[in-house]
Amino acid sequence: MWCYWTKDDGLGRTGVLIACYLVYSLRIRANDAIRLVRKKRPKSIQTSGQILCVQQFEHYILPQTVVFSSKEPLMLTKDPKTCEFTLRQYLYRQRATLHGLDERVFRELPKIVFCICERLLKLCGCRDSGGLDYRVKNRAFYKMFLSYKLKQGKPPDLTTPDENINGDKPPTLPMIEWRDPVEEDVERNLESVSRFTSSSNIPAVQVYEAFLSDHQNLPQEKQKYIKQLRIEINQRREAMSKIDEEEDPNILSALLFEWLEGLKQPVLDKEDLSNIVCRSTNVNSCIMALQMEDIILIEYLLRFVVRLRPLVAHKKVDVLKRILASLTHQTTNINGKFLPNKCFPRLRDGTGSHIINFMLRMIVEIQQDIAKPSRVESDVVIAPRRLKIKAWT
Repeated sequence: MWCYWTKDDGLGRTGVLIACYLVYSLRIRANDAIRLVRKKRPKSIQTSGQILCVQQFEHYILPQTVVFSSKEPLMLTKDPKTCEFTLRQYLYRQRATLHGLDERVFRELPKIVFCICERLLKLCGCRDSGGLDYRVKNRAFYKMFLSYKLKQGKPPDLTTPDENINGDKPPTLPMIEWRDPVEEDVERNLESVSRFTSSSNIPAVQVYEAFLSDHQNLPQEKQKYIKQLRIEINQRREAMSKIDEEEDPNILSALLFEWLEGLKQPVLDKEDLSNIVCRSTNVNSCIMALQMEDIILIEYLLRFVVRLRPLVAHKKVDVLKRILASLTHQTTNINGKFLPNKCFPRLRDGTGSHIINFMLRMIVEIQQDIAKPSRVESDVVIAPRRLKIKAWT
């Protein structure tokens, strides 16, 4: 794009603008972008002020484009501190680098998490959107989330419930089930049949197995590929499209957990865990006690688990446990195996039970919200059904 009338026009501000766009689009250094513009348009970007403008833009924008947090200095930035970030910092950076519909839709949700989860659902043919349109459109889908609507409304009472939990040994709680027996029996039969008759690439149970695999013990070539893919996504904007082409659930789940576990601080820190444990029977109170970006991410992941079908209830609980381990940066016992296999502290069984029960109760609330009439998405019809909460034996 050149805007000039004479041979000397388009050499200053237009050249600076194009050089800055090249820095943003190609993730290249300012000097390389200036050299490329000068090659196509001699004598452009000559003054020290113009050169400084492109260099300052590089110093601002390149650290914002880092997707996967890393303690190792990256090629994009000389400052190791910019390679690490929290969820809130990442969302701020994401707003600075995304534009158009993407910037609007992913204002409160990491795009990388969305891309990975939606790809996993597409691989196993899970087309049920759970009453929401997750396509990138003018209206951000997360604005229909239960947590977002609650956060935008009047806050409920946040006083700590009477059933306060005693320090190190909280009582073991019964898991709650979000399905009635008939639905669970149908899901079990569909799961067993899908292994052999699924018309999609993979059955949902294979995604479950990928989530519960030890990614630290994957074959060496897969680990190298995952590392290379992370580097490419950090350094090239178009590399994100490789996620949409990936067909191995082990690779995708490893990328998801690497992103969550690579954050400078866990999504659910000790204070968040304490708030949930004290209020685990009151979903609305727990939601209001968490930061907006944290609960939006959690609800999206819960909706992902709900949409992962066919899969029996206890396997979905295992998936929730694995997600919880990444959200808290703590290892948890899943079927006798502690995951993730990293130097994380161990999540206490009582605390884990309270958090999982909160997640399951929130799933019940989500399904009740889905079943409500007069939803905004007129093209989606959800038949109302009776929801039960019952203790597992």
